[in-house]
Amino acid sequence: MLLKLTKYDLEVRYVPGKKQFISDCLSRAPISDTEPVSEPEEMIGINLIDTLGVDSGTLQKFREASNCDVTSQVVMEYVVKGWPAEKHQLDELAREYWSFREELSVEDGLLFKADRIVVPRSLRPEVLEEIHGAHMGENKSLSFAREYVFWPSMTAQIKDKQVVSTDIFEYGGHSYLLVTDFYSKYFEIELLSQTTASCVINNLKKIFARFGIPAEVLSDNGSQFSNTRNLFNNSHEFKRFADEWGFRHITSSPEYPQSNGAAEKAVQTAKRILKKAAADHKDPFEGLLKYRNTPFDDLGVSPAQLLMSRRTRTQLPTHRRLLLPQPVDPNQVVKTLKHRQSVSRGYYDGHSRDLPPLQVGDKVRIRPNRETEWRKAEVLPRSYLVGDERGRVYRRNRRQIIATPKDQPMSPTPLVTPAIPQPPQVRIKSSTPLDRPTTESPKLSVVPDGGQQAPMTTASGRVIKKPQRLIENI
Repeated sequence: MLLKLTKYDLEVRYVPGKKQFISDCLSRAPISDTEPVSEPEEMIGINLIDTLGVDSGTLQKFREASNCDVTSQVVMEYVVKGWPAEKHQLDELAREYWSFREELSVEDGLLFKADRIVVPRSLRPEVLEEIHGAHMGENKSLSFAREYVFWPSMTAQIKDKQVVSTDIFEYGGHSYLLVTDFYSKYFEIELLSQTTASCVINNLKKIFARFGIPAEVLSDNGSQFSNTRNLFNNSHEFKRFADEWGFRHITSSPEYPQSNGAAEKAVQTAKRILKKAAADHKDPFEGLLKYRNTPFDDLGVSPAQLLMSRRTRTQLPTHRRLLLPQPVDPNQVVKTLKHRQSVSRGYYDGHSRDLPPLQVGDKVRIRPNRETEWRKAEVLPRSYLVGDERGRVYRRNRRQIIATPKDQPMSPTPLVTPAIPQPPQVRIKSSTPLDRPTTESPKLSVVPDGGQQAPMTTASGRVIKKPQRLIENI
């Protein structure tokens, strides 16, 4: 540096720091002669409205809904007048917008996040219905929504709040239908006058009318939900209901309650509430109300808050501010739920092992309907559908199937009664006197001229040995 400066005559002067100006966008020495320019917010707003590609009627509908939505009005006021320095200074209604406040803008009575319109709360069910109406699946529905609209917790509502599980249980001589939400653990109970498919469907329609139609409904393989006699028959009444109302019906593994664990857990809670109410001579609906407003230990919020983003009023004195909508951070909820599931999976995996997968045509054995006998069967071209040697088809969990690769191939024609080959006629010759006690079976010798019938065998071909006292001397 010194060598480079030797060719110059330098005059060094001291300049105070307050007079040393830095040329940047925040400079304290702006140019004196500037020309006025248009407001950048107006230019962005005009572009946003023009590029939406939405008719004026829909825009007016969103504008009116935003004017009636208290949260939208509070957030738009912050956007126009400025945000406070700290999050705790915000109104509770606007706290869920804090993390992306720099991306928000207001134009012509509408709130935008970047180039996506923020949907007011009253229009979100309608927008969700439009998103799910194409039945594109979870990932494509999310991608579609993220291109056009936005609201806090949108991803969780599309992804997690669309799966419910249902089950029928008995208590006190009555049958009940239970429907529980996977995300919030909020469940509904309906008393069934009959356990028919039509009665179950009517009660599900009432629940769906209150909370909306889910994307997926998980149930067991009861006769109300599926055709247990013919797994390939799609004409079941519940199948038609699923097609008409636009949701996907998934059945759990037969005789394996763990695969419908969400409903089984909710049934336990429901029975405990009903039993406690009966013992205390109280209304069971009060117990349901308390459960729905009791916060989870690990989440800090209740099922009602997870489902409705607000507390519901109980018999306890409650400040009216606590009853205002308070949205819950869905990312934190999903993270906590996944941690809860991983802990449960760790306990389960501690005393279990992985079973090898099965291929189509593998020889296996099953125990249909909890029978004591294991039947020969063969894996069919669907996930663990097995056809036994009697021609019946069953759907089973992998834990209920034993692989037996050394079994002889079954007959290609379904058999009602297995054909037993008839051996040559035999004559029984006793090698020991009948009056002498013995533990050995009498020896058989084949005699061509016959006289003795073929021995009786079991379905697997094992010879049935009669007790010694039943064998007559020949």
